[in-house]
Amino acid sequence: MKLLEMIKKFNKSLPKYDITLLSASVSFFIIWAAIPMIYLMFQLIITSRLIPVIQFLDYIDENVPSFISEYIHDFFESTSILDGFLLVSFVFLMLWGASMAFNSIMQTAEIIYHEKKKRNPFITRLISLIITLGFIIVFIILIGLSFVTNDYLRNLLSDLPSILVVYNYIKFLGFPLVILILLIFILTFIVPYRTRFRNQFYGAIFITLGWYIFSTLFLIYVRDIADYQSKFGPFSSVIALFIWVFVLSYILHLGIIINASINRKKIQG
Repeated sequence: MKLLEMIKKFNKSLPKYDITLLSASVSFFIIWAAIPMIYLMFQLIITSRLIPVIQFLDYIDENVPSFISEYIHDFFESTSILDGFLLVSFVFLMLWGASMAFNSIMQTAEIIYHEKKKRNPFITRLISLIITLGFIIVFIILIGLSFVTNDYLRNLLSDLPSILVVYNYIKFLGFPLVILILLIFILTFIVPYRTRFRNQFYGAIFITLGWYIFSTLFLIYVRDIADYQSKFGPFSSVIALFIWVFVLSYILHLGIIINASINRKKIQG
């Protein structure tokens, strides 16, 4: 399908939906699941010892705005002591939030595709669990491999800088590639009728690039340009998190609309 035709269909479909409202509802449950997910991620980092804790915190300090890194340090220190009751509570909160977020995305897809599908609630919650845990595990493995291989390869390939450059490119593209694969799977599952993975490629590419570009620009803006801490004080990190999650949710819905405008069975109007 030609790019111009895709853009025309997308522009024609976009005004039919209140993306702001749909994105806000999904963002609420994503944030609800995010805090316990971060807690579990930190617990896995501490217990697995795959990532050196000191190096991980140094990486946070170098790449995250100071008003956010301070909260991460405090949060990390509070999670260093394992609390069984808190761990179990956070697991349930994460699963509930992830399940509700996934359910909201599926309902949004049914609105966008103009079709409704009766789904097995157990299967839906199982899929949301797999995706959530998969994201946590993949993130930790990628970060861990990055830390482990950085020191090793710098010593091994110190005389071969060109190979080290190639490795850095592969490492740079690794996380977006994993996100792309997960998105193709998610976008295929939420469609209210049987479809193929390849039919979700355009939307998944748009979402992956949109997330990556916006996250990079937003980090630069918050860290180097905007003085969030002096404006909002202790609420700076919360406001930054809300804005970031909402825009990511908005981009996700745009990607769903792109796929729907290309692939759905019936396009009204």
